[in-house]
Amino acid sequence: MTCVNRRIGLSGRAWGLVMVAYGLLLAGLALAPMDSSALTPRFLVDISPDVQNLMHAPCFGLLALIGLRTFRVSGRKHRGLVFVGVGLGTTLFSGILEAGQAFVPGRYGSLTDVLFNVAGIAAALALWPLLPFSRTAP
Repeated sequence: MTCVNRRIGLSGRAWGLVMVAYGLLLAGLALAPMDSSALTPRFLVDISPDVQNLMHAPCFGLLALIGLRTFRVSGRKHRGLVFVGVGLGTTLFSGILEAGQAFVPGRYGSLTDVLFNVAGIAAALALWPLLPFSRTAP
């Protein structure tokens, strides 16, 4: 168990639950109706599109970091597979959410949003090796 795990108090399985919970939160926010007649909380409807676009990269970057922490392994060969898997998995999740928005009132899917998401994912993958808790396996 690493120092970070002791401080945060999360086991490997708990990180998996964090990843699922955060993914569900992102899905709920991405698929919430945004028309004025919807029961969506007002603060979500009132967020400007520019601010919404700026939030894509950090939100999906955080999902990628949680995924990397969840599937962290030792050994270079496996580490590369985890990077590819997390990168492709979070990108696929992003695309599915954007496509799903086509069926939600007041929402629409956007390739630009997917590109913002991928930018956040790429930044997370680039930053991961620099983080102190990324160097040791559980």
